[in-house]
Amino acid sequence: MEEILQIANLRTYFFRRFKPTIKAVDGVSYKVKKGETIALVGESGCGKTISALSILRLNPPTSTIVEGQVKWLGHDILKVPDEEICRIRGKDIAMIFQNPLSSLNPLMTIGRQISETFQTHHCLCGKDSWNEAKRMLNLVAVPDVESKMTAYPFQLSGGMRQRVMVAMALSCDPKLMIADEPTTALDVTTQAQILSLICTANREAGRATILVTHDLGIVARYADTVNIMYAGHIVESAGCMDIYHTPLHPYTEALLKSVPRIDKIGGNELIPIPGYPPLLDRLGPGCPFEARCTRRTTKCLKEMPPIEEVSENHYAACWHI
Repeated sequence: MEEILQIANLRTYFFRRFKPTIKAVDGVSYKVKKGETIALVGESGCGKTISALSILRLNPPTSTIVEGQVKWLGHDILKVPDEEICRIRGKDIAMIFQNPLSSLNPLMTIGRQISETFQTHHCLCGKDSWNEAKRMLNLVAVPDVESKMTAYPFQLSGGMRQRVMVAMALSCDPKLMIADEPTTALDVTTQAQILSLICTANREAGRATILVTHDLGIVARYADTVNIMYAGHIVESAGCMDIYHTPLHPYTEALLKSVPRIDKIGGNELIPIPGYPPLLDRLGPGCPFEARCTRRTTKCLKEMPPIEEVSENHYAACWHI
């Protein structure tokens, strides 16, 4: 399949006066193929969201992309002018943000916010853009569309707000959709509906997806390729089945052992990961997982292992594989 996005050595840091630098994303590299679903998986604070936001240069103003390339269809979009990146956002690469209540404009009606997308990227106006906005709400199964078009975000439930975000993301038929934990704070039934809606729409359109999540159950069902992140680094990358059946990195193994499995006869004992994730402004020169790892040696403390191909299309960063 054709590669549409190549991310190489991406580093996004938070520089602080009189305090150590926070290396939120530190040398992340991966590729996305047309029609593929890539999952970014890891504990909270590992850099998943910042790495996703950095693709579209939407990282917080307190952070800086200090190095790396983000090649979209062969062009490094980290170097293009602001006008061009604004044309790419929404039209070619769309994003579903983590919290729809804070991402939607509280002073604009739902209809106006969605129709604005068509006005900006399709040059539609008035009734045409309004009708297209209603069509998108119908597409994502929002009930009573007429009343929802004139409603404000605070008047909708969490599930309805997330459907509105999905409708906005799908409005311009993008080639790549970034879904940043799109089911946060939703009940299990609504989570399943939203994820099915996103993945079905993307599969039918041949659209690539970057799914940011910490839920390994979601990953098992929807992802083709999985990138495991820890402390700003990708520590393992492989096809979904390889990750679940033959995990190589100690962190991946620990994650899988801490999740309940229904495919195990008699159940399985849940083993928590000892310790806590490291503070990103206090990382040493070695492996960031060293303090919590059962395989650690002196080398792990002194030197960061590079991510290398261990078997076909299966990469891991560990000295003891």
